[in-house]
Amino acid sequence: MKRRDPDALEEVYKRFGRLVYSLILRVVRDSAVAEDLTQETFLRRR
Repeated sequence: MKRRDPDALEEVYKRFGRLVYSLILRVVRDSAVAEDLTQETFLRRR
């Protein structure tokens, strides 16, 4: 992830994407917003 390896990001998303989406959906209660926020969670760079 630190080296911005796309394969690493894919692996992290496969492992945690559904969990992150589920947690966000509980908070926002809107599937479209939850999908957008999940994507932003994984794509945001620091």
